[in-house]
Amino acid sequence: MKGDGFEFASVGERADVFSGKPHTVYIPCHTAYEITALGPVDIAWAASPSTLKTDAYVITPDQVVECHIGKGSYERDAYLMLTEKFPSAHFYIGEAFVKDGRHASYPPHRHDFDNPPVEVDMEEVYFFRFKPFQGYGIQKIYTDSRSIDETYTVQDHHTVLIPEGYHPVATAPGYTMYYLWVMAGKNRRFLSRQDPDHRWIAQG
Repeated sequence: MKGDGFEFASVGERADVFSGKPHTVYIPCHTAYEITALGPVDIAWAASPSTLKTDAYVITPDQVVECHIGKGSYERDAYLMLTEKFPSAHFYIGEAFVKDGRHASYPPHRHDFDNPPVEVDMEEVYFFRFKPFQGYGIQKIYTDSRSIDETYTVQDHHTVLIPEGYHPVATAPGYTMYYLWVMAGKNRRFLSRQDPDHRWIAQG
């Protein structure tokens, strides 16, 4: 990968999203670039409006923060890649791995309003993969007023836009769910507000 003022000789080493930590490349605004693949490759590409002047950079697997979130039937593993530690105008990006039959993004949480330390206003996108690939999951999106109240079946390579609202997901028994989550907002923090009706589950 190369572009205006940078060249990264070798980026990416995992065979698929279930095989280790990722490489992440940040390309600043108004910067031309070119990607040359040396073999079959999957690239997740995300863009957001920006006027931030910074150099292009690579977040290597050893810089990825690994964490365990939740417990019991709603536990999942997560990789935090592009966090507030790295320069970006709006992005906060990570990956989640949900074992068979479990829920994630649970208790249901939202990030709709800038009200730190309770929550910050960030839109989000989920991109799904499943292992085995024929798996599926359920995505729920709803607001307190129920002006949005939708439920979707998500499958391999599906993408869901989450402009607002609580957004829990669940994977079917027998399948591991992966989702790339891309959050964008002015206040880049890993903060969210849990649905008061279900907050007690995490407090027990």
